[in-house]
Amino acid sequence: MAGSKIDERWDASKQILVDAAKRAGVDPEIMVKIAGFESKYNSHAQPIAVTKPENNTVRQWDGKMAISSAYGYGQFLDDTWNRMIHKYGEKYGVPDADKLSIAQTNAPAIRDNPRLQAAMLAEFTRENVEKGARLGGRDPDANVYALHNLGDKDGTAFLTALKNNPNQRVDAILSSKVIHGNASLYGNGSVTLAEAYARMGNFMDDYQKYATEARGMTGQAQTPNPAKTTDTPEPARNGVNWPAPGNHNINKADKPGEGRGEFGTPRGDHRHGGVDIQGKVGDPIESFMPGRVIAVKPNNGDAGNMIVIDHGNGLTSTYMHLDKMYAKVGQKVPEDVEVIGTMGRSGNTPRAGDTHLHFEIRKDGVRVDPMPYLNGAKQVDAPAANPQARSELKLHDKGADVEHLQKRLNDLGYTDAAGKKLATDRDFGNHTREAVEQFQRENGLKATGVADKETLRLVEKGMTRHAAADGQLQPGEKGPDVRGLQENLNQLGLTGSNGKPLKVDGDYGDNTREAVRKFQTSHGLPQTGTADRATLEKLGEAVKFDPKITADGRVTGPVVDGASRTPSAEQPSSTTPPPSTSGQTQPPQPSQADKPSMADPRHPDNAMYRQALANLEQLGPGGGFKSREEMERAAAAVTADARASGLSAIDHIARTNAASGNQTLLVAVQGDPTSPASKNAYIDYTQATTQTLDQSSRMAEATRTREATAPDAPQPESRMVIGAR
Repeated sequence: MAGSKIDERWDASKQILVDAAKRAGVDPEIMVKIAGFESKYNSHAQPIAVTKPENNTVRQWDGKMAISSAYGYGQFLDDTWNRMIHKYGEKYGVPDADKLSIAQTNAPAIRDNPRLQAAMLAEFTRENVEKGARLGGRDPDANVYALHNLGDKDGTAFLTALKNNPNQRVDAILSSKVIHGNASLYGNGSVTLAEAYARMGNFMDDYQKYATEARGMTGQAQTPNPAKTTDTPEPARNGVNWPAPGNHNINKADKPGEGRGEFGTPRGDHRHGGVDIQGKVGDPIESFMPGRVIAVKPNNGDAGNMIVIDHGNGLTSTYMHLDKMYAKVGQKVPEDVEVIGTMGRSGNTPRAGDTHLHFEIRKDGVRVDPMPYLNGAKQVDAPAANPQARSELKLHDKGADVEHLQKRLNDLGYTDAAGKKLATDRDFGNHTREAVEQFQRENGLKATGVADKETLRLVEKGMTRHAAADGQLQPGEKGPDVRGLQENLNQLGLTGSNGKPLKVDGDYGDNTREAVRKFQTSHGLPQTGTADRATLEKLGEAVKFDPKITADGRVTGPVVDGASRTPSAEQPSSTTPPPSTSGQTQPPQPSQADKPSMADPRHPDNAMYRQALANLEQLGPGGGFKSREEMERAAAAVTADARASGLSAIDHIARTNAASGNQTLLVAVQGDPTSPASKNAYIDYTQATTQTLDQSSRMAEATRTREATAPDAPQPESRMVIGAR
């Protein structure tokens, strides 16, 4: 997201990283991806546990306690850092580098030097690229991830075993300690090497946006990844839209001597000015990003039926050879019209040539290559050999359509019931069904586990699961967080630019932006139309109603802590006798036995309880519950433990074994389970399933009372009321 912390760190670090890659002779894209994964481009990154400080057992070079000695761009441990300085330090100006001790290489001038960090990471990455190729790994990104993250010994063993038997289980090669340390990759150890290898590549792909920019800074054309030789453009992640949903193949050459449909290929006496995306007559065409229609030209010579859209800042897009045209001049896209037309054969499409969309982008009136823009599409669709196959995907389906669905769910942040990314194995199994159910629940659909037409449409629309992970929501974003924002703006009576209540569709368009701007105006905030942290916090304070729980367990209002409410005429104090009203005596305060249990919607923690229950239901048979009652007990126990651990929402629950192997745990997670910023709470499985609902309710109440009465307790942080999951 523009303006996020990682973007700011990237802007500050990108020249250093690219310069280091050039000097070391390593592919800057791979170098930038591993730096992004390891440190989010933070040269001061340290693995410090915040919620469980007892895990900080290693003293770092600067005296801080952390989980390990990892530090900087590449998260090198002390011994690896020392080895790299010994090997390459002289090249980068470190005198007598090969004679320095660990204490000496940990001196601030060396350890905390961003340029030296980048140089060592570049050299290390170059070594790993070369070694990965020798070991036979087909994806350079995944090779580098394996060797960097696992280390030389385990990384070599992993890649060697992958080449010899890719269907072998991970736990046959890696130790239980390594597996438990990275459950998002290895699960419980039962996944295959091929599945884990694919996940490594997927994790690296999360940083393609920055890698593409790095490639541009070197003045080089983008190097194709040998593991991904396909006509389907790789999706990067800058919020734009693929203009031909369901069609991704770039058109083949129409005439002898001509190039394919890429930008700049030969076309007789000129070069191709756009990209040609192959499809069929009648396939939908959408704008590649929000804007306003400035031209609709039927039968416009060689271009045929043509539409031009202005996106601001000198950027326009053009759509040629259309069949039908639905957009009108002056309309906003996608607010006024989502499908602007359909693919056709108008204009100079050769009789024997393929049906295609000719798509152009112009910057300040000059044609530019569209692919750097389209490679950022969040809403990428995949090629479908049989269009009918994409109308519904369900359990036991197989093929490219399933693989694409799995990739899209991964990209958007949805997981299986254990909180893990999906293996892109082209097989619609139980894990894929669980992720589909999660997507449906959080986007206002019936959770059937079948990816029907509407589910697939929203998947392609790009309903990102953690759009507000960086503390703000802005125009162009989509997903459950945006739905929650729209619900609360409606609750406050705020309307869009059309004067009507917002359509709760999870799409942050012009109407949502206008409603946010109106809210900001009425509360003395800068009128940006972007729901930044201050706006979201103020919105949370403004929505003064009890929590509404939807059928899928989402909260559309703040949970007001009963123990910490300010006494008022409407809310009598527990210590001051309430005034008599109309001569009537107020009823006595309820005893503990009269208070609602956590399963009661009136209970202040019912929202979290419903979240916990929904996540436990996702576990299915893997949860191991003997009855519904046992599952409900576990949900209450997890909620009480999560409250005590400082969580304010439960986004995932996983069942796992402790490192000792003799204890089963339920792990509640707030946030993205793959992110270091997520919050976790752990409870023994046996305790969770045997602890009564009443016991858990009392434990939760005790936590709330303790928080409210603690001396000098900080005020609870205002919740971003955007629809808890």
